[in-house]
Amino acid sequence: DYTATIFLRQRWRDSRLVFPGNESVSVDGRLVSLLWIPDTFIPDSKRSFLHDVTVENRLIRIFSNGTVLYALRFDAITGNKSMCAALSGGYNIQDVVFYWTRGNDSVKGLDTLRLAQYSVESYYTSVSEAVYETGTE
Repeated sequence: DYTATIFLRQRWRDSRLVFPGNESVSVDGRLVSLLWIPDTFIPDSKRSFLHDVTVENRLIRIFSNGTVLYALRFDAITGNKSMCAALSGGYNIQDVVFYWTRGNDSVKGLDTLRLAQYSVESYYTSVSEAVYETGTE
């Protein structure tokens, strides 16, 4: 098993949050329950938790065009040597489509990663679909 500290940044557009001007507003992370956010999870994770010293480590910034930037820091404990980074549990591809904004450049820090018993030989980003009883994800 190993633990990875992950800084995950997600961005989407919500037309209900459009406001006049060219500004952005930062929203307190405690208000996240008032916004729609994708139900992102790591499928190979045995356990994960948000960092919460002194408050949960979340950033929410809303831009005037309705774009939401949601960033959080969490630890994921996994026993699998590979790690999938983003899936949606409750939505299908008609509702939510995840993609890597900058391809492999979306993943940072692996070139300086040091593990006692493992080494990162390669990494890549990919986009795939899976078919479940609830629909295609």
